[in-house]
Amino acid sequence: MSPAELSGYVPIKQRDKLTSNTIMVVRHPDHQKYWFSASGGFGALGIAMIATAAALASSTAHLALTGRFMIIAYVAFCCAVACFAGGIRQAPFPFAAGDIDPAPAAEPPAVEPTSPVQVTFIPEPDADLLRLVAVNEGDRADFTAQVIGFIDELGRNSTRQTWPIPWEEDGSTTAKEILTHQKRVLNFARFDWSALDEDLRTTKWGSNYHWYFFSTGNPIKIAYSPVRDWREFDDRFFTLKVRVTRADPPGRADHIFKIGFSGYNPTCEETE
Repeated sequence: MSPAELSGYVPIKQRDKLTSNTIMVVRHPDHQKYWFSASGGFGALGIAMIATAAALASSTAHLALTGRFMIIAYVAFCCAVACFAGGIRQAPFPFAAGDIDPAPAAEPPAVEPTSPVQVTFIPEPDADLLRLVAVNEGDRADFTAQVIGFIDELGRNSTRQTWPIPWEEDGSTTAKEILTHQKRVLNFARFDWSALDEDLRTTKWGSNYHWYFFSTGNPIKIAYSPVRDWREFDDRFFTLKVRVTRADPPGRADHIFKIGFSGYNPTCEETE
């Protein structure tokens, strides 16, 4: 092992061999000259103080070992010894911090890319109910689903934009495990055709709701804007953005659906 290695100094060309997680302060060898220079300076000061004390003592024929010049000499010699020891140990010199090579920054740990969320939704109308069948085409994981955007049939953003979608099996909105190629069903919405028919026949809009989107607690109630004839509903759809979220590893995917009705039953179509 070389003297440089014994002292703890790592040459620049060898620093790349350190791992990214290694933090090491590299001591520059020039610090030794600072310590030795300081040691010599303090030693010279001590000698000068002794010479001064001796010159003063020649007139009195008595050298005061506890005089002020001798005390300064003692302190100077102590500082000289301390600086010499610092140079031998190659300790960093306190007034030359700019010469110390900075410690290599620890690189952030590599983040492994996660697999995409591969859950597809199959709309499943059933009389006045509308369900979403979630099919997991990826690895087994726990999932939740929620609406994160709602645009009414006239293209306006609804005041209620976000709500969780419950699972059909227990009505909860907590994460459920879905195995690869397994299915789980979400309770999505209910269409009230009789309420819409009543509004059209009586032309008294505003007292009924036509769609009920299931969530925790009470459903989200939505009504169509007034129309005069059934034919005006042909091009009227609600647009909802549904987000499926994977718990571990974290991931998510968004799906957009156009929702309307045909005859007495709800319709749902996924769009790009």
